[in-house]
Amino acid sequence: MFSCCCKKKVGTMEVDKIESKEMTTGTRKVDKMQSKEMTTGTMQIDTMKTKENTTGTLKVDKMEIRELKIGKMIT
Repeated sequence: MFSCCCKKKVGTMEVDKIESKEMTTGTRKVDKMQSKEMTTGTMQIDTMKTKENTTGTLKVDKMEIRELKIGKMIT
């Protein structure tokens, strides 16, 4: 029983880490480019998705949100 749990946890963690790394980098580039054109609209959707997605993206979003956090949060 212990072996199965450990194996399952490691397997899931590895997949999540790999996916987050690929998604974060891809999203970061797109978000940064899009945010310049549609900061409010894109940021709102990206922030909500990133919070549920991964921590890696949150770090980038947090910095970007700090600039437009009040405007977006209130709106």
